[in-house]
Amino acid sequence: MVVDAAGNLYGAAATSTQGKQGVVYELTPTASGPWTETIVQSLSAAVVGPTIDANGNLYVVAPDGGALGRGGVSELTMNSDGTWSQTLLYSFTGKPDGQTPYGSLTFDTAGNLYGTTEIGGAHNRGSVYQLSHSPLGWSEKVMYSFDGTRGSTPEGPVNLDPDGNLYGPAFYGVAYGGGTYNEGTVFKLTASGSGTWGIQVLHSFNFQGGDGYFPNQYLTPGGDGVFYGTTLDGGTFNRGTVYKVESGSNGQWTESIIYNFGPNGQTPQSGVTLGPGNALFGATGYGGTSKTGVIYQVTP
Repeated sequence: MVVDAAGNLYGAAATSTQGKQGVVYELTPTASGPWTETIVQSLSAAVVGPTIDANGNLYVVAPDGGALGRGGVSELTMNSDGTWSQTLLYSFTGKPDGQTPYGSLTFDTAGNLYGTTEIGGAHNRGSVYQLSHSPLGWSEKVMYSFDGTRGSTPEGPVNLDPDGNLYGPAFYGVAYGGGTYNEGTVFKLTASGSGTWGIQVLHSFNFQGGDGYFPNQYLTPGGDGVFYGTTLDGGTFNRGTVYKVESGSNGQWTESIIYNFGPNGQTPQSGVTLGPGNALFGATGYGGTSKTGVIYQVTP
C-alpha cells in the first residue's frame, strides 16, 4: 500500500474469484478509530500497485489488461468533484516489449517509471522497462530483456539507487557451477554510455548447501549496499528463507541466509519491511499454529 500527504492509504484488490476484475481503494482515518473505505476506481482487469506521485496521482499495473490483454499501465487522477478518472498510459504487445507486467512501479527523479514483465521481451523470458513522458504522451523502452542465462521471469518492482542503477530478483535462474539450476537470481542493471544496459548477477540461488530458491518479487533496501528478501523454498528445512545480499569493499556481492522457516511458519509470500533496529517484518502463506500462516519478526 501507499500513503498520500494527508495520511490516506491506497491499495488494490481483485473483485472476482478468477481475478478478472479489480479495484483501487482508499482507506481514510476517522476520529472514532475505525477507518473508512472508498472505492477509487473499479477496473476491468485485476491490478497490482498502486504507486503514488508528488501530486497524488496513482499508477497501477494490470498483468492481463491493456488494449491487447497482454498487460497495461494506467494513471488514476482525482477530478475536481472528488471522483477519479483512469488513463491508459501504455499497452504491452508481448515481443519484444514485454508481456504480463507484475509488481508496482518505481519513479526516478525525472519522473520516469520503471517496472518488470514476467514474459515477453526479445527472448520471451521477461524484461525491465521504462515509461517516460513527453508532450506527445508516454512511451516505453525495454532496458533489458532476460534470455535465461542471467535469470528470467522477474515478477516485482525494481529498486533504484542514487546512481541510477536498478536492482531486483528474477524468479527463475541461471547456469550455476557445472549444471543449470533454475532457482532464481538477484540482479543489478547499469546504464552504459551508449544507452544500453548491462546486467550483473549479484547472487544465483542454488538449493544445495542450504541456500534458498525461488526469490519473492520484492527486495527491501537496507542502506549502504544491502538488500533483504525472501525465498519461497529452500533453506535448512526447505520451507523458505529470509536472505541478505550486500556489497563488499572489493565490489563483489555476497548472500547470506539470516532466517530459515520451518517450525515457525513456511513459504513466505512477499518481501520484508524494515523496522527500527534493522528488524524485519513479513508474512508467510502457511505454517504456524493454525497452519494458515504467520506474521513474523526477524531481529539481528
